[in-house]
Amino acid sequence: MQEEELKKKERNEHRNYPPLLKIYPIENYQIDKKEKLDKLKHQTFGYQMDQLKISVEKNHVPRTSVYGVILVHKNNFPHLLVLQSNLSMDLKDEIHLVGGRLKIGEDDPVEGLKRKLRKKMSMEYITHYEIGELLGTFYRIEYDKNLYPYIPVHVSQVKEIINIYMIHLVEKCDFKIFDTDKLSSIPLFALHNNFEKYNITLCSIPTLVSRYLMIYG
Repeated sequence: MQEEELKKKERNEHRNYPPLLKIYPIENYQIDKKEKLDKLKHQTFGYQMDQLKISVEKNHVPRTSVYGVILVHKNNFPHLLVLQSNLSMDLKDEIHLVGGRLKIGEDDPVEGLKRKLRKKMSMEYITHYEIGELLGTFYRIEYDKNLYPYIPVHVSQVKEIINIYMIHLVEKCDFKIFDTDKLSSIPLFALHNNFEKYNITLCSIPTLVSRYLMIYG
C-alpha cells in the first residue's frame, strides 16, 4: 500500500512540473560550409508532389518524413534553426526544419533522422546532439500543401506522414551545411500563427514546445 502511494505521489509530481529544456546562445555554434556534389536545379513544389505521387502509387505506402526542432537563444529568447535553399524562389515553401524523407524500407524514424542530420549539417549523435520526444505528427492526405494533425475519417490512405522530434543540442559544437543552403534562426514569436509567411509545421512549433520550461544556458 505504501509503495502504491509513493508511485501515485511521483505521478502527481510529474504532472505538476513541466519538463526542462536547456538551450544555449547561438554564438556557441560555428556554422561552416561544405560542397554539395549533386547540385541539381531547384525542384518546384509541383515537381515534388509529382514525385510523391509516383512513390505512393509504386510502393503502396505513404512516404514518411522526419524533422528535428533545434532551438537556440538570442538575448534569452528561443529561436528556431531552419534551413533554406539558396536556389529557391518561394520563401514559404523552402524554409523548413532540418530533416527530410526516409528511404523506402527505412523503418526506424529516429535512425532516419540521424542520417538526415549527418547529411545536411554534419551532426553526429551524442557528439553534437540527442534526439528527444516526438513532438507531433502531421499528415498529407492529398498531393497538395495542406497538412493535418489528424487523419480525416473519409481518408483511407494518407500520402505522407511527417514526424517532428525535439533535438537537444550540446552546449557548443560546429555545423557544416551545404553551400547551396542557408541556416537561419527565427524567433518563436515570429512563427506563431504566421501562416502568410511560413508553412503549418513551422507555425506549429511555438505550440509544440510550449510544454517545456526553457532554461537559458
